[in-house]
Amino acid sequence: MSDTCLACQGPMTIAQAAALREQLQLALDSGTTALDLAGVTEFDSAGVQLLLAARHSAAAAGHALALRAPSPVVGEVLQLLGLQALLPT
Repeated sequence: MSDTCLACQGPMTIAQAAALREQLQLALDSGTTALDLAGVTEFDSAGVQLLLAARHSAAAAGHALALRAPSPVVGEVLQLLGLQALLPT
């Protein structure tokens, strides 16, 4: 399968969680294997849950989900929660 990347832009927070969850699932169903997180401007625990759910969905479909170019805020939250190994960038 070719590497298909979805660019995530703007906030990834509780306020956008429902819409982002649907967008991520549609992308994964269409074969997306990577998320470009460079454009994420806000990131909270809902964003973490979205990434974990996306990772789980990708694994269920038989492929890994790569995270690319996490913005500083994404990197800080993942480091704070000790999730760098679980969601390698």
